[in-house]
Amino acid sequence: MPLVTRRGLLLTGAAVAGTALVTAVAGVGYLATVDVDGLAGSLDGEDAHLNAFVVVHPDGRVVVNVPRAELGQGIHTGLAMLVAEEMDLLLDDRVTVVFPTEAHPAYSSWFNMLQVRPEEASGPVVWLGRRLLGELGFIATGASASTMSLWHPMRVAGAAARAMLAEAAAVRLGVPRADLRTADGRVHHDASGGASPMANSPATRRCWLRPRHRR
Repeated sequence: MPLVTRRGLLLTGAAVAGTALVTAVAGVGYLATVDVDGLAGSLDGEDAHLNAFVVVHPDGRVVVNVPRAELGQGIHTGLAMLVAEEMDLLLDDRVTVVFPTEAHPAYSSWFNMLQVRPEEASGPVVWLGRRLLGELGFIATGASASTMSLWHPMRVAGAAARAMLAEAAAVRLGVPRADLRTADGRVHHDASGGASPMANSPATRRCWLRPRHRR
């Protein structure tokens, strides 16, 4: 039986602790890169993915990604209404709702596991849990939690999309963003009396989106 010395025990303990520390730091560093908000946009061909929840097609149609199953409670309509309201869009036949076919950390049902409302989420445990569950792609529909868990993220996504489109319209028109307002799915320039569709194709091309790289 090999002799266990105090020095050997200390060296082994230090090596194990060092390895664990490096692994933990690397793990936290990786989780910090996980996009749990889904607000980064991209171009996929002619489609402008303003964020993980809102896509604008070249013809001006808006697609709202709702990452929960429709089980008869109308959550697809309800959650789409939240986005449309924030975007100042009319919820008509030009706005469609789909269940996203591509996974995204922002779609995670982390709320169900951590039992924390998104707008109240804070602290290191929530930070780690949200990113870990997002990376694992955990999505569930049930317990009447869909609206509660997505109410805040989808409102933020809708507001971010509206701001992006309005800013793009300001660049296209050559006027300050402050001179524009949005209402009923249109961007209005009161000084000239002009107005154009919110999801105007030329405007979305100026949203500073980069081509999408598929995994």
